[in-house]
Amino acid sequence: MIFFLFTDWSAIWYLLYIVFSTSILIMERKRPEKTMIWIVIFIVFPLVGLTLYLLFGRNWKREKNRLNIQTDDLTKELFNIYNTNLELDKYKPLTSLFSNNSYSPLYGKNEIKIYYKGKQLFENILKDIDKAKNHIHLEYYIFRDDVIGEKIINKLIEKSKQGIDVKIIADKMGSVELKRKTIKKMRKNGIDFVFYSYVFAPILRVINTMINYRNHRKIIVIDGEIGYTGGFNIGDEYIESKEFGEWQDTHLRITGDFVYGLQATFLDDFNRIKEIMKDKFFELQNLQRYFPEHLENLQDLKMQLIKSGPDSDNPAIMEGIMKMISIAKKNVYITTPYFIPTDQILSALKIAIFSGVDVSILMPKKIDHKVVRWASMTYLEEIIDVGGKVYLYDENVFLHSKSITIDGEICSVGSANMDVRSYLLNYELNAVIYDEKITQNIENDFIKKVEKSEILTKYYFERRSLFTKYKESLARIFSNIM
Repeated sequence: MIFFLFTDWSAIWYLLYIVFSTSILIMERKRPEKTMIWIVIFIVFPLVGLTLYLLFGRNWKREKNRLNIQTDDLTKELFNIYNTNLELDKYKPLTSLFSNNSYSPLYGKNEIKIYYKGKQLFENILKDIDKAKNHIHLEYYIFRDDVIGEKIINKLIEKSKQGIDVKIIADKMGSVELKRKTIKKMRKNGIDFVFYSYVFAPILRVINTMINYRNHRKIIVIDGEIGYTGGFNIGDEYIESKEFGEWQDTHLRITGDFVYGLQATFLDDFNRIKEIMKDKFFELQNLQRYFPEHLENLQDLKMQLIKSGPDSDNPAIMEGIMKMISIAKKNVYITTPYFIPTDQILSALKIAIFSGVDVSILMPKKIDHKVVRWASMTYLEEIIDVGGKVYLYDENVFLHSKSITIDGEICSVGSANMDVRSYLLNYELNAVIYDEKITQNIENDFIKKVEKSEILTKYYFERRSLFTKYKESLARIFSNIM
C-alpha cells in the first residue's frame, strides 16, 4: 500500500515538475527546436535536466531589467556626443549596423600597430605603462602572476606609487590561478583591482556566472591616448610554453579616436561592478581626464568598436560578422582557434561559397581543448563539403588569432572566437577596421601561414573511423555550452 502511495505521489510530483519546467522554457521564447530539445531532456532526466538548464540554458540577461541595473551608460553617452556625419558610402549598411547594435560611432583618426607574437607585444606594453602620466586601465580574461605577469604587476605598482590611477578588471574564471597574496599586494599599493562576474543571476549565481558568462575582453587604456585590444591575455604561455610551443595571436596597439571607445567600455564595465558593490566610482560628468583631445595629425583610418555580452540587447558581434560575410565579393579569410558557429554564421558562410566567394578558414593544428576540436570538425566538414577551404597551421605553434578579412579591404580583430560561446554567452570586443593597408597586412599574414599549413580534404573526413565520427557528433550535441 505504501509503495503504491509513493508511486502515486511520485507521478504527481513528476507531472508538476514537467509543467513547471516547460513553463519556464515557453516563457523564454527560444527557437522551437531548442525548446523541444530541452523538453526532452526534462522528461528523460528529471531534476538533472532542470539543473543543467539553469546552469547552461537559462537566459539570465532578463534579470538585468528586473534589477534595474543600467549598462553601457558611458558608451551610449559617447555615441551621442561623438556620432558625427562621418560616413563611408561603400560600407554604409555595415557602419549603420554597428551604430545601431553597438552604439559605435565611426572613429575617423587612428594609427594602428599589429602584433602577432607576445614577446614584442609585452615589451611595448611595459614601455607604454612606464610612460603613463595620468591613468592606466586594464581588463583581461586571463591575468597570471607568472614571470611576465609579475613584470607588469610590479610596473603597475610602481606607477601607482607615483600617483597614477591604476584600475584592473580580471575575469573570475579565467584568472582563477591569480594568487590572493598578489591581489592583496596590488590593492595594498593603491591599485583598484576587481573581479568581473555576471551580476544579474540570483539563482545558482556563483556556479552559473563562472561557467557561462565570462568576460573575455582584452583592453588596456593608458592616459586615454593609447589603447590595446585583441586576442592576447597576460601570461608566460602567450609567449611560449612547453605544452603549446610558440603562441601566435593578433593584437592591436591603437592611438586615436578609437581609444575613446575602449575607454568607455572599460569604465562602463568597471562602474557596473562598483554599482553592484554599492561603490559606484564615477558619474557621467567630470570625466574629461579620461577622454583627452587627440592629436590632429593622425592618419585618416576609420574604425568601429563592436561588443556584446549576455546582457546585450543584440548579439552585435555575430550580426556584424554575418553582415561582413554577406558583402564579400572575392574572399573571406577567417583565423580562429575554435569553429563552432551559430546556425546563422554557418548559413552565411555557405551562401558566400555558393556565390563564388573564396571562403578559407585557418585553425591551429595543435589542440588545447580536445572536445571542442571534435565538435569543430563536424562544422568544418560541412564547409569543405560545399567548397570551402580549411587549413591546419604548423603543429609547433599554437595559433590563437581571431580575425576575419573581407576582399582585402575591411577586417575585424578582437577577442571573439568564431563560436557560440563568444557570440552569445561571453563579454567580447572586436575592432572593425575600414582600411586596405591594415587589412592586407592581416591578409598577408594569413596567406603566409596557409603556406605552412595542411589542407583538410573530403578524403580526410571520409577515412575517419566510425568511433571518431561518433565522438565528434556527440561533442557537437553539447557544442552550444562549450
